[in-house]
Amino acid sequence: MTRFKVCGLTQTVDAVAAIDAGADFIGLIFAPSKRQLLPNQARDLLKELRTQRPSGSRNLQIVGVFVNSTQEEINQISDYCGLNRIQLHGDENLKDYASVELPIFKVIRINPDSTPKNLLSHLEEKLKIITDAQHTPMLDTASKGDYYGGTGQPFDWSIAAELAKKYDFVLSGGLRPNNVSDAIGQVRPWAVDVSSGVETKGRKDRKKILDFAQAVTEADITNYPGNVLSSK
Repeated sequence: MTRFKVCGLTQTVDAVAAIDAGADFIGLIFAPSKRQLLPNQARDLLKELRTQRPSGSRNLQIVGVFVNSTQEEINQISDYCGLNRIQLHGDENLKDYASVELPIFKVIRINPDSTPKNLLSHLEEKLKIITDAQHTPMLDTASKGDYYGGTGQPFDWSIAAELAKKYDFVLSGGLRPNNVSDAIGQVRPWAVDVSSGVETKGRKDRKKILDFAQAVTEADITNYPGNVLSSK
């Protein structure tokens, strides 16, 4: 079944909504962003979350999102906040992060104007490096200029569909409740990631989070009926 991550959470109420929707991962951003949290803010949020949903948060993985931070800084914040996984969203070379103590989502940013013919061999090489290091790739849409955050826009999913024949990865970029089912059907990713797609006027929207989760479940029932039935 397709896992899903809700990223860019800044309030406990939104994290509770993600748990109630069945999210496998929630993302807290420690890099410059309108959704950035300071370590003490993240720690307080997670403390409140574990108080409000003690049983519901046991299997949830807390993902810290970093951009070009040092591995020492990442390890310190991970320890302080109680993170379960790291997301590297910058220009990081995994060879320089061998001392990071947690599993990693390594983001590969894809130019939305690129075509499969130009990209596939290059991307396969990157995915192989990440998976050989026992980490998980994440495919996201590249932003213009020096901005590292997500764009809220999809790239050509046919590229991801070809890569999914060989590799597990997280699909990100422009996913919303009304298109995630199509994305899962076309790509068959290991997991999907959403942030702005479940927001209204820049704030997380509980109904949209629940709608996104329902769309993921319905896509699984359609595309993996045997797996869904056997898991119940």
